[in-house]
Amino acid sequence: MEFKNTIEVLHSQAREIVDITFKLEQQDDIPFIEIDLLLEKLRNIYDLTTDLRSALQTDRSPELKKQTISQENHVVKQDDNVAEPEEKTAKPTKENIREKIEEDLATEAREKEKLKNKSKLVSDRFQSSDPTLNDEISGKSKKEDVSSQYKTKPIGSINSALGLNEKFELINELFDGNKEKFERTMEVLDTAGSFVEAYNYLEGNFEWDMDDMYVQRILELIRRKLIVRRNEQ
Repeated sequence: MEFKNTIEVLHSQAREIVDITFKLEQQDDIPFIEIDLLLEKLRNIYDLTTDLRSALQTDRSPELKKQTISQENHVVKQDDNVAEPEEKTAKPTKENIREKIEEDLATEAREKEKLKNKSKLVSDRFQSSDPTLNDEISGKSKKEDVSSQYKTKPIGSINSALGLNEKFELINELFDGNKEKFERTMEVLDTAGSFVEAYNYLEGNFEWDMDDMYVQRILELIRRKLIVRRNEQ
């Protein structure tokens, strides 16, 4: 049942990815926020699939050991019950038993390989012959100047990365001059566990235009704290 729950989550994540990619097809200009959401969900699928594979391996190991012991006992029991064989009748040997065990292990390894290939199915569906996002970002990064490279550096705190003038502008433009509300929001964003969590908090608590330049500034800092830093680990 635990595996079924994991598969249901994978299915849900895959549907969300399909929805996002469909939405991107309808847009002439693809915003970075949509790409970041897509990356986050793809990472979730990869992590869940890896955990599922490890859990299945752990779960099946005792069964393989039990099967091997049962086969050995079966061979020994047959050897005790049969009459003395003639000279031309071959008796079970340690080599025969070892070969049988090796065959069973090889069969189990093939089954695990099949499971591994199936686990890649979801991620393979979203691959294409076009250059990947990582390829495009890698190519663009070679052309960035010192200023743009600075903007991609990871940060430890969103609030600390803002200058006084920026804070003043954000408070006035997005928080109606309410400094306390601004500070509380920055605390929530700094403790968020993922980019999606931070983004959903903003979307659920504020009626902002997510393409607004001030909102984009906050999203840029969230990206540098929760995505850029994670990629460097």
